[in-house]
Amino acid sequence: MNETEYRPLGTADGTCSGINAGQGVSVATETERGGAPYEMCRLADKDLGMRYVLVARFGPYAQEEFADNQEYDGEDVPSPDTPAHDRRPGDRTGWTTAKCSDGQALFTLEAADGRDGDEPGETVSSSELAYGRAALSVFAERSAKAHGCSAPVRS
Repeated sequence: MNETEYRPLGTADGTCSGINAGQGVSVATETERGGAPYEMCRLADKDLGMRYVLVARFGPYAQEEFADNQEYDGEDVPSPDTPAHDRRPGDRTGWTTAKCSDGQALFTLEAADGRDGDEPGETVSSSELAYGRAALSVFAERSAKAHGCSAPVRS
């Protein structure tokens, strides 16, 4: 991605629309919201340092993600048996799901700044975790609604 693809978060009108700036996040690059089975929103700081990546997967994209996670037996990864998971210190990902006509949709948030609270002396503040939770909630609710799915599961 190049610098021209980023725009102030407040002007986002695609998959990042409705997400507030905060916790150093001020710009975004996004896909259009038009019923695609895979949507993405990347949130960055003013220097274009990536902070969070939000992804919505529908139909076969969601099913493939669930199957891959079950096959490789990862811990703290999206699973159809765990419909929602809030990111916590030490976790890189939070997720939620929604019921759609073509199965279960998956919405994920991944910390992209290299900080997950897992290293000695490294902390992830409660306000950072709350920001991520709010960003995922807005992203998932708008995406699910645009696809005619139920409201995303709250954890």
